[in-house]
Amino acid sequence: MLTPYDVHFGVAAKRHAEQEAVLRKTFETMPERFVRGVTNLPALPAEGLPAEVLINNLGKNTMATRVAGYGNRSRRRGIY
Repeated sequence: MLTPYDVHFGVAAKRHAEQEAVLRKTFETMPERFVRGVTNLPALPAEGLPAEVLINNLGKNTMATRVAGYGNRSRRRGIY
């Protein structure tokens, strides 16, 4: 599992490789716990990971900015 931090700061490929190494080592140590064989992680997307990852996107077109009155000032004044 990758966190937004891993993707945003470009360490996703490193984390993915580390997780695969841990799974392989665990399988070699305790194969009886893996009744279906080695667990394979989903591959990283071929087209690459997103350039940015946001948990709370507070851009211009979000509901939070519209409710706060920053998105469309004419509606805030009651002019439709």
